[in-house]
Amino acid sequence: MIAALILISLAFFLFWKLYHIKKELIHSQEENQRLKKDAAIQNQKLASARKEDQLFWDQLNQIHLFAALSKEETKSASIKEKQTFIMETAENLLKRFPS
Repeated sequence: MIAALILISLAFFLFWKLYHIKKELIHSQEENQRLKKDAAIQNQKLASARKEDQLFWDQLNQIHLFAALSKEETKSASIKEKQTFIMETAENLLKRFPS
């Protein structure tokens, strides 16, 4: 009788412990899924930011190129000075962004 009571108590304890372990596992799996979704969102944001950086880089390069070409073609000292300023500004901005 005592042995049966001990076995029943042990079985109850083991089922109770198993229930809590399973509950923790489910919670961990849900947290894992949430973190995966968050990581995917962050990766999308990073990819978008990289595209914007590349677009900005390309546009600055184009501005620099146009300024350099028009500086070569003009005879006006005033326009050459302005084109030099545009080129220097573009170069300074380009230094802030990795290519």
